[in-house]
Amino acid sequence: MSRLPIRGRRVVLSTSNGTRVLRGLRSMPAPLGGCLLDARAVAETAVALAGHHGVGLGVVCAGVDGRFALDAAVTAGFIVERALEAMESRGGSAVLGDGAKAAVRLRRGYPDLVTGLEDSATGRLVHAIGAAEDIAFCARTDVSRPVGILRPGMPMRVDLLDA
Repeated sequence: MSRLPIRGRRVVLSTSNGTRVLRGLRSMPAPLGGCLLDARAVAETAVALAGHHGVGLGVVCAGVDGRFALDAAVTAGFIVERALEAMESRGGSAVLGDGAKAAVRLRRGYPDLVTGLEDSATGRLVHAIGAAEDIAFCARTDVSRPVGILRPGMPMRVDLLDA
């Protein structure tokens, strides 16, 4: 992907795992989609929306075929860290559930995000198909501001919020 001429263009990536998770979150007040590239924007938007709706905040990993995926959990840990920063900057605090605590500890167990992603089954597959440079590309953080938000109704529709 890092070799494609996509700078300045809108790119949509589709995943069966992410779609399945979003479908399950349709009843939530403001489900957001995020990754490392927009982690700070997603976390700040999530904290603001949770406050607006008077609800807690949850981070859900898409996984792979409904199963745990190391790269998703490492990413979730990073997003939780960003959400904690956003809460603290607003004078708030958080009580983390076990899943959030585990994701943060897992993320902190790696010296950097690239190592965490490379250690996953997905990372090994990306290496095996000769696209190892994509891991470093995807491990970049906080380089994108628009945040995807799932809108109510069918068909499922995601709009972009400019965080």
